[in-house]
Amino acid sequence: MIPIKQQIVFFDMDGLLFDTERTAIQMIARKSFERGWHLPFRAFQRASGRNYEDCLRITREEAGEGYPYPEIWAETSATMRELSNAGKIPLKSGALGLLNLLKELNHPCWLVTSSSQKRAENLLQGAQIDSYFKGMTTGEAVEKGKPAPDIYLKALSETEGDPSLSIAFEDSNSGGKAALGAQLKTIIVPDLEAPQEEIQGESSAVIGSLLILTGMIEQKMRILEAERIDCDIIFELAKAIEAQSRLKKSRF
Repeated sequence: MIPIKQQIVFFDMDGLLFDTERTAIQMIARKSFERGWHLPFRAFQRASGRNYEDCLRITREEAGEGYPYPEIWAETSATMRELSNAGKIPLKSGALGLLNLLKELNHPCWLVTSSSQKRAENLLQGAQIDSYFKGMTTGEAVEKGKPAPDIYLKALSETEGDPSLSIAFEDSNSGGKAALGAQLKTIIVPDLEAPQEEIQGESSAVIGSLLILTGMIEQKMRILEAERIDCDIIFELAKAIEAQSRLKKSRF
């Protein structure tokens, strides 16, 4: 059990650590076309970070009643599982470097994903990053998936983590809402969709890459000559990256 009041770094999985969503989109789009169905890209954006039941509902809202999501997802999952077991699902840029740095800083990492535990374990083991995580909370553990905060509240309970000391990394709007709803400072690295206005504010930071943040943390450690950087400082660095990005955009 992770000691109480210890800082926890929570990570989403698909679209944040792994470039799974684009791979899955290509497969689902092709399988849909082969069956005579068109699934608009908007459906994938809406379904990002959601659990199976939500994805079923969203795809049928977008493509029409009768859309064979169960069959298409089963086939896609089987192919993705084969790729995962072979270690062929690519990590997102900067993911491994950040995990290595957090390990050096002795920050416990915990996975929070809408996926099943079996699928999450396969992905982590296939990429050989399972040792970086103290544990995981999956979509099977809660009735209401993201954007409800339940999965993060469950993770905080399982880790005995303090939300005021911890941070969460997410890529989707639904994931961002879930983490913020659990009172976690949240760093969002958008993947399929731009962050909605309602998840942008003092408690969130939107950055373009984990790689940039890792470099900023390392630089801060050199400046402070510190062996440890708290989660609060990591979040402040992410906010600084966000501010710099907005400043650059305002100049054009």
